[in-house]
Amino acid sequence: DILDIFYGLQGYVFAGLPLLLLMKFLNFIISVPIIQKISIFLIFFLSGISMHNLINTKSEIPKYFAGIIYMINPFVYLRFMAGHWLILLAYSLLPFVIKSIMKFMDNQDRKQTIKTMLWISLIAAINIHTLFLVFFIFFVLYVYKLIKSKKEGIKLTKSLAIMALFFILLNSYWLMPLLTAGSTTISQITSDD
Repeated sequence: DILDIFYGLQGYVFAGLPLLLLMKFLNFIISVPIIQKISIFLIFFLSGISMHNLINTKSEIPKYFAGIIYMINPFVYLRFMAGHWLILLAYSLLPFVIKSIMKFMDNQDRKQTIKTMLWISLIAAINIHTLFLVFFIFFVLYVYKLIKSKKEGIKLTKSLAIMALFFILLNSYWLMPLLTAGSTTISQITSDD
């Protein structure tokens, strides 16, 4: 029931509320089997396009090769067969996010900061597990940039703090319940597990 999720009456924190609302809205216009087919197509299409876009080379052959390998591989097959479509959707957008993070590391203007924050928020809305992977990639690139240039590191840290503040504000719909919950699914895991 979407109302239970919307009002926070379920027993878990759900970051995918915007995606769920979009799917509910699309369900009024398009039937569910067609939405499923569009979702499957988007997973594969976006995987190929995003990796093709990430590869920075003048020759087109490596770009197409990378896109095809990223789109069709054992990880995608296993997740697809297991029904983990949201993981695959986040996976398909991951190269776009990485490219945006790399641009942010080189240029911290307002437009790029907002664009990167929105990409990361989109990943959060699709799949929390992939969000942690994005944070790890961001951290590695951030440390690399700090080691490379201390002077640019100070400007980068300021821009990163501003981006983190707006990320928290934009994602407060799921961060606040997560931080204020008496118990979460993770707290049910004990040393016996």
